[in-house]
Amino acid sequence: CTHVVTADAARGCWHLTLRPGGAPKTDHNTRYRLNDEQIGLLDAVSFRHAVMRIDRHLHEHFPHYQAHATPPQRWEHLHALASAAYDRGLNTELDITLYANIHGFLGERALEAHPDLDAQLKTPSQQTPTQRLEEVASIAKARAEHLQRKPV
Repeated sequence: CTHVVTADAARGCWHLTLRPGGAPKTDHNTRYRLNDEQIGLLDAVSFRHAVMRIDRHLHEHFPHYQAHATPPQRWEHLHALASAAYDRGLNTELDITLYANIHGFLGERALEAHPDLDAQLKTPSQQTPTQRLEEVASIAKARAEHLQRKPV
């Protein structure tokens, strides 16, 4: 096989990949090991799938979040949001989803507008990062409910 066509659900397009050179020789007596580049590519695919699941989650639970954005703009925003979570050391899909929930409740600039919540996430404690995220997401939900009830 010299051509592979794959669907890109996130961007709504197809990708054509051509294999350079001939097919590699396969030695079934030796285990195949992925190299660093291949592992990096698989990590990127896994991250894209996580962003797609976060997109579905936010559409379902926070339909107002980024509702004005075009699909490519929304994708870029959610990718950046997930990357920001990852940069904070939040590596599991649950952690990234909880991080997204905070923004779903309080808006795109949630942690800038609520620096106490940002500090709580950053400050090491006896709680695990997931426990801190759960607590901050719960506080964010309560604040969002309070802000909705508050007369303007």
